[in-house]
Amino acid sequence: MTVSFTKNPATGDSPVVKAIEEFTGTQLNIQWVSNSSYEDQMNLILATGNLPDVMLITSKSYSVVNAARSGAFVEIGPRLQNYKNLRQMNRTVMNNLLIDNKLYGIPRMRPLGRYGAVYRKDWLINTGLSEPKTIEDFYDMLKAFTYGDPDNNTLNDTYGLILTSSPVSLDIIQTWFGVPNAWGENEAGELIPAHLT
Repeated sequence: MTVSFTKNPATGDSPVVKAIEEFTGTQLNIQWVSNSSYEDQMNLILATGNLPDVMLITSKSYSVVNAARSGAFVEIGPRLQNYKNLRQMNRTVMNNLLIDNKLYGIPRMRPLGRYGAVYRKDWLINTGLSEPKTIEDFYDMLKAFTYGDPDNNTLNDTYGLILTSSPVSLDIIQTWFGVPNAWGENEAGELIPAHLT
């Protein structure tokens, strides 16, 4: 069971599914669940106990921890030594998955610093700026990238900042200005969502 981000997920006759089956010597029966309802479906399946052989776990929620403690999942930690590539996984990431010091899943590995700002060094050189060290430096860089002709083509055709449709990039930038990560406290010591700050 895994998440689908499209209306029409891959079917059993998909060339990708067929290639995975051929490579692994298995026959797959993938249950695709819409991303918008995946968390609810996952919790429902965990509650019923009728689990698929392999499933994507999207968070270490109470229901996931409870299911692991109830024996719903197989501990795989001791088996990692048999797999060269899995043995090399980042230990910090792996430790974040542990439930009662036991590993029940394999993480989707991603670069740890993937939510940072990336800029063009050639544009920085062309605008005469140095690597940004402060929020003000970052602002000056964005302004120069927008209005300072960083590509040296004499056209007004550059953008200082480009974001994806995901709000994660803005979430990270907000923390630069003291906005808490997801939740914070107000003056009365009450827990409030970050967007209210």
